[in-house]
Amino acid sequence: MHKIKIQSASVMVLLLVFVFSILASGCEPLRKKFTRKKKTNVESQEFEPILDPIEYPEKIEDPDADYRYRFSLFRVWQKEFVSGIEDKAHNKRLQYLMNSLIAQLEEMQNLLAGEKSTKLQKKIQVFKKFQAELNQPEAFQDLQSMKRKIRTTSNLIISDFSFSSVEKDIKK
Repeated sequence: MHKIKIQSASVMVLLLVFVFSILASGCEPLRKKFTRKKKTNVESQEFEPILDPIEYPEKIEDPDADYRYRFSLFRVWQKEFVSGIEDKAHNKRLQYLMNSLIAQLEEMQNLLAGEKSTKLQKKIQVFKKFQAELNQPEAFQDLQSMKRKIRTTSNLIISDFSFSSVEKDIKK
């Protein structure tokens, strides 16, 4: 029992010495960390003119490649819209997808000339009717019927306005 008292007293003394050493050293490293130091190297922000401007080559416009690009984007937006209906996406998401789909069709129409352009305009009007239907309250929307009609109309566009079908009607 006497040994236990001596051991506990020695542990207490060591603990007090440890606490005293911590308090005596203070928080100098913390103070150094959080004190603001003046900037020693201030860089001047003077205007330096560009003496040799970079000349970029003029963009080569290829209507064929642009039409293919717009057509592929139309197919992507159409698939996204149909999957949005199947996943019961929010109405604003469906409106965004429809707007993107119509934008690609209009860009395709701008690249076409003649009869194909007017035919595509009629298809765009069909999609604008779908867009107007999406702007109605959700209670009045029949999304499953719209999905079937969009698939049908999109398949007609894909077959009638693929690049091989309209290659000769693209404005050069």
